[in-house]
Amino acid sequence: MGAVQALQVSIKVMQEDLKLCKKAVANGGTSNAGVGRVDYPRPSRFDGARDAKEFENFLWKIEQYLDNLWLGDELAKIKAATSYLTDTAMLWWRRRHVDIERGTCRMDTWEAFKKELKRQFYPENVVYKARRKLRELWQKGMIRDYVKEFTTLVLQIPNLSDQDLVFHFIDGLLGWAKQELQRRGVNSVDETIAVAKSLSDYSSQTPHDAFRKKVASRGGGERKETQQPTYNRNQGKSPVQEEYEAKKRSFIPRSGCYVCKGPHPAMDYLKLGSLSALIEQEEADAREEMGKLGSLQLLNALKTTPASKGASKGLMYVDVSINGQATQAMVDTGATHKFVSEGEARRLVLTWTKGDGWLKSVNAKARPLHGVAQGIELSVGVWKGTVNFSVIPMDDFKVVLGLEFQKQVSAIPMPALSTVCVLEKGSPCMIPIVEVLSEEIGKVKQLSAM
Repeated sequence: MGAVQALQVSIKVMQEDLKLCKKAVANGGTSNAGVGRVDYPRPSRFDGARDAKEFENFLWKIEQYLDNLWLGDELAKIKAATSYLTDTAMLWWRRRHVDIERGTCRMDTWEAFKKELKRQFYPENVVYKARRKLRELWQKGMIRDYVKEFTTLVLQIPNLSDQDLVFHFIDGLLGWAKQELQRRGVNSVDETIAVAKSLSDYSSQTPHDAFRKKVASRGGGERKETQQPTYNRNQGKSPVQEEYEAKKRSFIPRSGCYVCKGPHPAMDYLKLGSLSALIEQEEADAREEMGKLGSLQLLNALKTTPASKGASKGLMYVDVSINGQATQAMVDTGATHKFVSEGEARRLVLTWTKGDGWLKSVNAKARPLHGVAQGIELSVGVWKGTVNFSVIPMDDFKVVLGLEFQKQVSAIPMPALSTVCVLEKGSPCMIPIVEVLSEEIGKVKQLSAM
């Protein structure tokens, strides 16, 4: 009996539970039927563009759309999301699907799909680039354009405090807008943007645009008779300018032409062009004359003494001073050094030391030198210096200045002009050739060949 009673009790409990379940099912079915599903718009397709804003917008829209479809299965959500991929993104998913079928890749959850999609198409260093652009951002035009650029960059940078946002926004504004916001003491970024938008944007219109607003529209309608025609610079002179030029041409000064005293302006003088050419020719002649005078002035730097009349027909002798005593020296391009005869050396009171050199002349035997006189003061024209003379046995000539001296002072013998030109820097001069008395070289005419 006890077992039968227990069975009856359990049956009653089960019946009560069944009633409760039926009520719950009935209540649930009624509530589901009363709630209607919102019809969300389909998201745009994603083509794989590596743009942070476009990628995040697609991901957010696809999640909202899938939640509206009440898709609880992860694989169903992935399959629905991949149907909105196109172009490069679709090609990427096809390769991933092949890897999943081979077993080399696993993507069975929605979070894994989002992570792989972001790793493939989300650009790198987005936050760094956005921070750099935000640091360099400043108002270049209207305030509304500046607000748009600022908002776009800020949305790409997470973890920015409200104070940092306010600072960056105010710091990039122009001076007048920055001063106005600081005066109002804004605290939040939303308040700052709202106040900035309410300011009168003085940079939104140029002075030319403000002037255009005051005048009537130029396009359409009929042109009034009193309205002046527009002037285009490319079409030539304006009517006002042409009228001014005509008045200027017709004006005749009271004094008339100052060139010919005629009753016309000086600019209309017929011979004015010839006169200008004549003046220009005179100026050119004057410049040419100045150039010639400049050349003569350069030649004047050479100091010279009057040359004797008539060209010399003998050897080239010049007046020199050796040890303060005057004598005559022969300028010979056939001699190598500076020579002085023994008798002339004694007359000039020269002291010499015995040397080891030899003297060799044409068709003569070599003879030893008497010695070398060193540090002898020599003066030729305006040139002065110390030289060495070789004392040699010489009968026909007293002093000979050879190539060594000519190279030392840059001397140029000019027999046709009876002159020796010295071009050494600091003491240039023209030395005239002197005639040697016939008694000194003998009464019989001699021919010299050294």
